[in-house]
Amino acid sequence: MAYSELIKNFGKIRDYMREFYIYGFKSREDYTKKSARSYDDERRRIESCWSSLTRMPVP
Repeated sequence: MAYSELIKNFGKIRDYMREFYIYGFKSREDYTKKSARSYDDERRRIESCWSSLTRMPVP
């Protein structure tokens, strides 16, 4: 499935935001719950939607 900025499932976004902001950012190789591509897609989606409210660290 190609990347899309549309958020269809806020529960999934909430889970990823919890991972990012409470447990810390990981590298693609260190993220084991889902695929590295899913990690990148969700990170871009969050960054796109909330970029004015959040600041993502440089990996």
